[in-house]
Amino acid sequence: MEKDSLLSVGELAKKMGVTVRTLQYYDTIGLLQPASFSEGGRRMYGSQEMVLLHQIRALKHLGFSLDQIKEMRSNLDSPQELAQTLKKQRKIIVREIKKLQKALKDIDALHEEVLKMDKVDFSKYADIIMLLQSGNEYYWLWKEFNDEFSDNIRNRFSENPKLAQEIMESHALLLDKAILLKQKKISPKSEEALFFAEEMWTMLMKFTGGDMSLFSELLKFNENKETWDHELAQKQKEADEFISQALEQFFIKNGIAFS
Repeated sequence: MEKDSLLSVGELAKKMGVTVRTLQYYDTIGLLQPASFSEGGRRMYGSQEMVLLHQIRALKHLGFSLDQIKEMRSNLDSPQELAQTLKKQRKIIVREIKKLQKALKDIDALHEEVLKMDKVDFSKYADIIMLLQSGNEYYWLWKEFNDEFSDNIRNRFSENPKLAQEIMESHALLLDKAILLKQKKISPKSEEALFFAEEMWTMLMKFTGGDMSLFSELLKFNENKETWDHELAQKQKEADEFISQALEQFFIKNGIAFS
């Protein structure tokens, strides 16, 4: 290309819809270097550099990093190699799409919870986000906890968030079991009910770590189901009476004093 047909860095940037700083950075990292320099030391670019810039922008659109683009241009020698690289990039993009879809779902869930809280509480927001991130379906309960209860639960499960999820899943299964026993008119004094009560008590002790103050707070929380906004509240209401009676018989049988 003749000298008078070369473009300055500013002219190329304007023609290709990029910034001058971008072209300067590409030159610095050796990705797109000028064809020559003017007498005044300005970068000058020809048609070959324009084509290369077009290729870089196209590959960036496909999600490739600048380092990947630089390596591709140096090391890919056949269509098969390029196809394999594109296949790998596709897998990466699919993974990123799934992450973004999960993030979008979590944003929508947090949005709903924020609107149901009567004040801005970034500590609770962070807790809810962490629960959403770990896949805990009971994230919505967190807004119902008072600060003291929240602190206790956070301290208890911060090192093992999966344990909290396991306990909540166990609780949901025990609720279904209690409702079924109630529907079958099983006596709270029966062996079947006592076995159920033992499972429930074991789950509660696992949740509280044997901390009776935490257990007392849990009872208070359970008494305030009117603010719950989930079908779990209905199940809990339906199961409460049977659970209470079965636990009472379990306490009597095992000499557990709890008031």
